[in-house]
Amino acid sequence: MKRLQSTLPVFLCILGLSACDLFCDCEDEVKKPCLFSYDSAAFTPDGSDTQLIKPVFEESQPTGTFSATPAGLAIDSLSGEININASQPRTEYTIVFTLGDGTTTCQTKIYIGEPAVQSCELKYPESSYAPVSGGKDVFVTPAPPFNDTTTFKGTFTSSPRGLDIDPATGVFNVNTSKGGVVYTVTFTATDRSTVCQTQVLIQGIDYPDAYIDLSAAPGDSLILPIVDGEPSQGIGGVEYDTGNTGLVIGPGGSINVVATLRNTLPLDTSRYFQEFEVEYFREGYSNSIDIALYWFEDEVPQEYLDFLGREGRPVRGGRLMHTHSIIIVKDGASVR
Repeated sequence: MKRLQSTLPVFLCILGLSACDLFCDCEDEVKKPCLFSYDSAAFTPDGSDTQLIKPVFEESQPTGTFSATPAGLAIDSLSGEININASQPRTEYTIVFTLGDGTTTCQTKIYIGEPAVQSCELKYPESSYAPVSGGKDVFVTPAPPFNDTTTFKGTFTSSPRGLDIDPATGVFNVNTSKGGVVYTVTFTATDRSTVCQTQVLIQGIDYPDAYIDLSAAPGDSLILPIVDGEPSQGIGGVEYDTGNTGLVIGPGGSINVVATLRNTLPLDTSRYFQEFEVEYFREGYSNSIDIALYWFEDEVPQEYLDFLGREGRPVRGGRLMHTHSIIIVKDGASVR
């Protein structure tokens, strides 16, 4: 009987029964001496130079090293201190602490979200610019402090496309930009913590994209110009040069689509495309307008209709150059 009593605790321990706690000196192998965390599971970059967070251990911090995956977390390998603003945002990181003897590791996770957006004031010396005759470049630089690219690191973009703007400096060229358009210029900081906008007008004449269904409404269809960024019923005192291409410009600068098709449409085709360049002279300066005309005898394919209002237009050398005003015509053979 004594022999049974001496072997019973071992037998119960092998079975994993609760009596093990009564008879055995069993170690808790789950608890680790390096459990740690940060004061939150998610952080937002605030745009300052530094935003530091430190790890908190359940007990005093033991000797060891920190590492993180994936790459992009600005973490000190000895202290575990993290600079949120210097880390790659929109990423979840796994942070591992390894004891000095290399035998035990503990880990936690944090997420760095979208940077907090700070407002800023972007502007140019003037809000409106007129092209200058003679074909010379006319460059306009953002007003201080955005004229100093050593202070502000980021990218300049414009909408709609057509403003010849340098994405690194925000400098745009008046004479090589599409006229008659109000552009929204946006600066976005490299770390996306700062975003600001302004508007600038390049004076001149433009034409809107248009879809004309002549099969439903036959006859002359006029496209009225946009003048200095605003829809217009026409503008006087302007001379137009279409280069004998067959494009018909009517009173007030309107485009006569039917007359143009009758001048240019081949007899033996069911679809037609032609590009036109119109040079105009206004108030002491000249500029040009590019027009793309599509004609379909029957149904218009959807991919052509998708052109209308689309901002993605020709790009040269990374800069956004002149864009085409697009006219799409569904005919039903009414202009033949």
